[in-house]
Amino acid sequence: MRARTPAVVAIAVALLAGCTSSAPPRAPTRTAQVVPPTGVAKSPADWSKLRTFEVLTQYSPSSTFQSQATDLNRIAQSFTGILLASGSLGPSREQAVQLSSTLGLHVWLDLDLTADYAKGVSLASTLEPLAAFAQQHRDVVVGVKLANELGQVDPYAHDPKLLEGYLRAVSSVLRAKAPGLPLTVDMPIPEAVCAQGSPGLAALGGETACRQTVLDRFPALAQVNVDHYLSLGLLDGVFVTPYLRQDEIYQAAGTDTADVLKFSYRWLKQRPWASQVRLFSRKALAFPDDRYRGTTGEAKLAIERHLQGPFAENLSGTDIWAWHRPFRGQLRTLIDKDGRTNALWDGLAGFRRQLPVNKPGTTGGRTPQPPAASAARA
Repeated sequence: MRARTPAVVAIAVALLAGCTSSAPPRAPTRTAQVVPPTGVAKSPADWSKLRTFEVLTQYSPSSTFQSQATDLNRIAQSFTGILLASGSLGPSREQAVQLSSTLGLHVWLDLDLTADYAKGVSLASTLEPLAAFAQQHRDVVVGVKLANELGQVDPYAHDPKLLEGYLRAVSSVLRAKAPGLPLTVDMPIPEAVCAQGSPGLAALGGETACRQTVLDRFPALAQVNVDHYLSLGLLDGVFVTPYLRQDEIYQAAGTDTADVLKFSYRWLKQRPWASQVRLFSRKALAFPDDRYRGTTGEAKLAIERHLQGPFAENLSGTDIWAWHRPFRGQLRTLIDKDGRTNALWDGLAGFRRQLPVNKPGTTGGRTPQPPAASAARA
């Protein structure tokens, strides 16, 4: 990133501390504004099976502690559903869906075809079988997530037209082949913490410097572009990762990370797309060590911020990354590597016990307020 002053460099480094991955060197910044929206016809998203607050975690049949049955049984103790890595739609994923149905776990299909799309590869051969799989298991498969951290790394970070093109390409196939299936995306919305009135904004150098950091590093995620993508009718939900500084920075500024998150969610629920797109939160809590190194107090604070907070703000759910996932040469998990539980897992399980039991095919449970109603309260 090219910064104009040393202060902006410091701000950029701090802002990126909360990300789950580091971005590679950026290409020269392209124009951030996108073309005027062109809506697409769609069937209304069927949210009828998601009456409760969704607590999700990523799961892959190829990465388990013991077996699918054992792992999914444990996941059901702390989560309402799984984000099932799409992969090959063979027997292992059929089994994952069947076991999830038995355990009362919702299944979301988790895919990311951004690399293929950027290379010009046709997505239909992958998406059409995926849509058929979703339709076949529609009592258990309740949604799709189309990408992870979309817009955070190149070429998408510097190319808003590429980002929009990907969303259009994937949505057009899934809308046609799996009508009514809710389509969501994991997309950082970095300007939320830069908005006027955000707690601790002075710690980020003020509104102008904060926004400039976003424009320098992720022009495709400039708020004008994010508002555009989410107003096109291509998506039914967004998993959002606000960009945060370290806890101690906010504490020194007289505020707390929880306050920044609350402000960000309320600000987002007032965006022009808020009445059409459901809002979910996202947080990586999995750790690489053999055992959880946090204290009981730290685990409690994580649950308060990243589960109780979104729940209290009437979001539709949260994604806690990840159950058992190799990442940069390390295995990230939510329970200790020997299979024992810990303070973090106990906190997740405790929160889950406050929610109704999911029964796929039913509509029992708490109904989060739709975004428009939530915004009126914020």
